Amino acid sequence: MDQSLLYVKIKGRSQGPFSVEKLQEFVRRGQLSRMHQVSADGVSWQAASTYPEIFASAAVRPVATPQSASSGSLELAPQSVPKPAQAEQWYYAVGSDQFGPVDRAALVSMLQSGQLLPKSEVWRDGMTDWTSAESIPGLVPSRPAATTAQSNNQLDPEVVHSLFASKSWITLVAGFGFASGSLMALMGIIAVIGGAKADSGMVVLGGIIYMAMAVISIVGAVLLMRYGSLIGEVMLYKTASHLSSAFNAQKTFWSYVGIVLIVMLAFLIVGILLSIAAAGGIPSNFRM
Repeated sequence: MDQSLLYVKIKGRSQGPFSVEKLQEFVRRGQLSRMHQVSADGVSWQAASTYPEIFASAAVRPVATPQSASSGSLELAPQSVPKPAQAEQWYYAVGSDQFGPVDRAALVSMLQSGQLLPKSEVWRDGMTDWTSAESIPGLVPSRPAATTAQSNNQLDPEVVHSLFASKSWITLVAGFGFASGSLMALMGIIAVIGGAKADSGMVVLGGIIYMAMAVISIVGAVLLMRYGSLIGEVMLYKTASHLSSAFNAQKTFWSYVGIVLIVMLAFLIVGILLSIAAAGGIPSNFRM
């Protein structure tokens, strides 16, 4: 295998092989960083930072050096042009996905807002491996001094992060509740109209039951959306009072679900008893 040709792994996919010159072009375009994995054989992978020639792009320019007066000429000698200082570029991991680069200020802001946790893994050029943000001195901002009341009202970023992770599911379930409720309401209306025209009381009753189920579904979806909206306020203000309001909305939703289940169970029991009574009692083959 030609050692001057290297494979690159980007988003889990092996690409190449490429020459060192081509990889240097990728670096200049921002498509390749020291955190990417490279391989000479496509089997054994290591960090691109272990190949310094990929990132060797120091500019060289000629400068004039004086010669003897008799020569009347200048000799050009190479001199390295120092690179301007660049801000630290950080990468961060959320689950199994990696993101970046971002500067240090943006990373600190994400840690402050709760989008990243102190235990979230981060990496930058010069580090041998990924490590938790809290292990980097000065990266995780310390909480400012506050009064006791303020401290008690300030939420831990991990709490905010946990609520943020559940908000998408709450929105999805609430949307399903609205959709299913709307369909059941439509079916109920059609059944009532059709049953009335056909003079069928059972069809009309079935339509009424469908409309009642639609109301139950839509009311539950409204309560769940209210809970999701309050979670958004918790993420914005990060105070215990907003968290308490969100939990009260959650309590209201689950109380409503409990009442609905109890009523449904009661109707089911009554239906079974009425069916048994209509059949003239329990059949003999079911008796002990």
